[in-house]
Amino acid sequence: MNHKVMTIVSSLDIIDQKLILLICLNNLLSTFLFVILLTIIVEIGFYNMGGTILKRFRIWLEVLTVLVLIVFISSCTRGFHSGTSSTGTTDNTFTLKGVVVIPDNECFTDVCNNSSITDGEPFPNADILLKGNNGQILTGKTNCQGEYEISGLTDEAYLLYANHGEVWIKIAISPTTSDGGEANSITTAQVILWEVVESLQSGLIPIKDILISIPIETIPQELLDTVKVVLSDCRDAQKDSVVIQLAKNYAKTHFHIPIAPTPTPTPTPTPTPTPTPTPTPTPTPTPTLYTLTINYVYQGGGEAAPSHTDTLAEGASYNVTSPTIPGFTPDQATVSGAMPASDVTVTVTYVQKHTLTMEVSPQGGGTTSPAVGDHLYDDGTPPVTITATPLNCYKFENWAGDVADPNSATTTVTMDGDKTVTAHFTAKKAYNATTGTDYDTIQAAIDAASTEDTIIVCPGTYPENLIINNKNITLRSTDPSNLSIVAATIIDGGNSGSVVQFTGRDTSSLQGFTIQNGSANDGGGIYVFESSPFIENNKIINNTATSTGAGISVEGNYPYTVTTITGNTITGNTAFNWGMMGGGIYVGNYCSAIITGNTISGNSTTSYFGGGICLLNNGSPDEITTIRNNTITGNTAVCGGGIYIFNRIFIVTGNTIEYNTVDGSGSGGGGIYVNSSGNVSGNEITNNDISYNEAKNSNGGGISIAGMSFGATYLNVSGNTISYNIVSGDNNSNGGGIAVNNYSFPTITNNEIIYNTADYFGGGIWVISNSSLLPVSDWSTNDIPTGSPLDPAEGVSYNIAGNELLGNRHGSPPAYTEGAHVFFQ
Repeated sequence: MNHKVMTIVSSLDIIDQKLILLICLNNLLSTFLFVILLTIIVEIGFYNMGGTILKRFRIWLEVLTVLVLIVFISSCTRGFHSGTSSTGTTDNTFTLKGVVVIPDNECFTDVCNNSSITDGEPFPNADILLKGNNGQILTGKTNCQGEYEISGLTDEAYLLYANHGEVWIKIAISPTTSDGGEANSITTAQVILWEVVESLQSGLIPIKDILISIPIETIPQELLDTVKVVLSDCRDAQKDSVVIQLAKNYAKTHFHIPIAPTPTPTPTPTPTPTPTPTPTPTPTPTPTLYTLTINYVYQGGGEAAPSHTDTLAEGASYNVTSPTIPGFTPDQATVSGAMPASDVTVTVTYVQKHTLTMEVSPQGGGTTSPAVGDHLYDDGTPPVTITATPLNCYKFENWAGDVADPNSATTTVTMDGDKTVTAHFTAKKAYNATTGTDYDTIQAAIDAASTEDTIIVCPGTYPENLIINNKNITLRSTDPSNLSIVAATIIDGGNSGSVVQFTGRDTSSLQGFTIQNGSANDGGGIYVFESSPFIENNKIINNTATSTGAGISVEGNYPYTVTTITGNTITGNTAFNWGMMGGGIYVGNYCSAIITGNTISGNSTTSYFGGGICLLNNGSPDEITTIRNNTITGNTAVCGGGIYIFNRIFIVTGNTIEYNTVDGSGSGGGGIYVNSSGNVSGNEITNNDISYNEAKNSNGGGISIAGMSFGATYLNVSGNTISYNIVSGDNNSNGGGIAVNNYSFPTITNNEIIYNTADYFGGGIWVISNSSLLPVSDWSTNDIPTGSPLDPAEGVSYNIAGNELLGNRHGSPPAYTEGAHVFFQ
């Protein structure tokens, strides 16, 4: 048993103190009169009898009388001053002492199944109840762990009741606590403590005083009641409910004298009031009812489902859903309406369904109408029209199944049973989108095409070497803008000639292919001769040439041609043997090119010019080749790692030219090499990023400019960033940023030439004297910081304001010494 000691001091006024005092005074007066009467009798005896014995007896009688009076007076005093404090001061409180207890059986059982709890009888062991706040109903339940919950009380409300010789008090607390006996953690209701306040066995109970005052004026007289039990909600033993009802039978003195442990009397039941008779309503007239009958039958006869019947009054609405029968469809899914003043019979007819299953082969080859899947049709439905539509790069072959015309893309199916039909498609290779004709090879489609036709090639690998001769057509993949499609549509030259050739003044367009494994003297990947094609959005890889243009070679004769090369990836192509030029792109005699937006990387010439691009010999001053907005990176050559230009009118602008390399005893130009044998003017290298290029054993890590005769090369170099370029190796390793060689007269303005390095002279710019001495050399609007190292040749005058030269070094090891920025030799 759990015990929690607690003392309660109540400020209850002495209940009916005047009544108690009156009783005590009455008893005292009666005793006093009895003693006087007894004394008179004794005195008369003394008077008649006399003697020592009678005197002794009188004395003892008087002493006994005094003792009886003392007892009565003491009893009255205790009854009147039951609220006296421990200091002896009388106030309007009395002290109640007690301890928390748990029921003897350690658990409040289900009140519905507890034989000791009877509906309408007192709560077991409870005699009297005093409830601390008005108008509330108390309900309770237990978790069978010694904790009993009472809900319906606010914080600090209380209950007092007598319990077979004990007075109990319950105080509501909130929030709950985990201390044993104080709270039930599983409830959200207020929790009540059960505490013994006065016990006949007080000597066995630990006592601890805790002051809690309970004002008597908060306890209305009408709440001094006995406890009754009403059973309710008997469905769940763990959610049982006890409703405590209050009646008006109460003995006030039970709170200040021990209560004898006597059985609780059964209270007199309250008479049940006679119910007021309910007047008999006027009967409503019974409406006339009619019968609704719905019969369910098959189309061919016979009952499909049991009939549905309803009895309804006139005007009543009805809405009856027809039953579902697998494989059949009712002609009325629902039967609805308003009941007339007569019986109604409705017949629902069920029609058999048939399944049409649509399929395609191969998956992704095309679509069908109706769509792929199952479709239901009623028996006797008119023939169903079906259509097969091929997707790109497929063509309709035939139908399999019970169809009217298996070779027609559009045909019919008669639904007199379940049917399965399959549309067969065949993959196409190339087809003329203009005429709709399919071809098994690309070359066959080209040969059959007319001017301005479009030929579409489906994804796949085509081992062909194509020739487009004066066709002026468009040859493309299914989606040239889709890199995945470009990668999957491959024309493979098999290392046996150029993969694609344009000849005969052709102006065709080649779009969206991977061009690979070509091998030829000129143009291993693509060879253009006397034509002006458009080469767009292709991937040109792993091709070789023994002479010019491993990736693309453009050549011609008079009249001049212009080839447009745009948006291609040109990588991994190699030109080898002596005399070859242009690992990525070669543009030769009597032709020019517009080269824009390409990625030209990882190409090489093993012995000579232009690892990325080689431009050679205009043949006419009117043909300008433009190299714009390309990324030219990681290419290698002996001369002109990124770009090599000879005897050509050109514009090189807006490109990123990085990490290109030349290695050998040529004239250098890790990024760009420019040379001319005659007077070629109007050339521009502008607004490029020329960085991280290297010239080994030669001049011009970024740019090398040279001429083969007096006044040969005129060039404008302006607005470029030329940075982090290197020349290294023997004593020809000059001009980390720019090398100006013999007979060249560049105009170098407004460039940023920074952090370039040369093993010998001119980390920023190296100028040989037979170029720089000429008055036509323009070094105006350049800027070299005050005190920067310069080493001008004898008799050279210069003005290079406007350029920014910063951090350039030369020598071995590289140093910021005289000539590091600009060295004149």
